Amino acid sequence: MAWLRTLARRYVRRFEHQVRPRRRDVVRFLRDDRGFQRAYREYFDELWVAEWIAEAQRMQPVAAARMECSGD
Repeated sequence: MAWLRTLARRYVRRFEHQVRPRRRDVVRFLRDDRGFQRAYREYFDELWVAEWIAEAQRMQPVAAARMECSGD
């Protein structure tokens, strides 16, 4: 699946300055990406979602902040 490597490069270029892009922005990126749309049409029956992310991940404090909050 060579198309996946080029899609990943375009994705990284698009979101490289963001810590974690919003889901709606990723969906918009995929919807608007002509290479992905072409591959989707061609390989539809071979594609599947390995794991669905049900909810947004919660932010976890870094170790230093965790220590500060606990009074250590």
